[in-house]
Amino acid sequence: EDRLKLLQRAIQESTQQGQPRFPQAVYEMGIAYYRDKQYSDALKWFEQVGVNDSRGLEARFYLGVCQFQSGGIDAADKSFSELLTPMPLY
Repeated sequence: EDRLKLLQRAIQESTQQGQPRFPQAVYEMGIAYYRDKQYSDALKWFEQVGVNDSRGLEARFYLGVCQFQSGGIDAADKSFSELLTPMPLY
């Protein structure tokens, strides 16, 4: 819980014009909710991580998993498909 509070504070203090400027903290918030199997909460955080951010591709993967776990099969398919170009499987 203390970790979540610290992450939330970092995100809040780094937000400019409604956009978080600390994508690592946003990613870690998603991971915290993901580990607790709170997929709908986790996906809200993963959606905020840009694909070009340092953890962007990982966030996109976890976003797809959370969407799948929340019943959003089509959304999950789209998220996973976005990974094929930067991370081909062949």
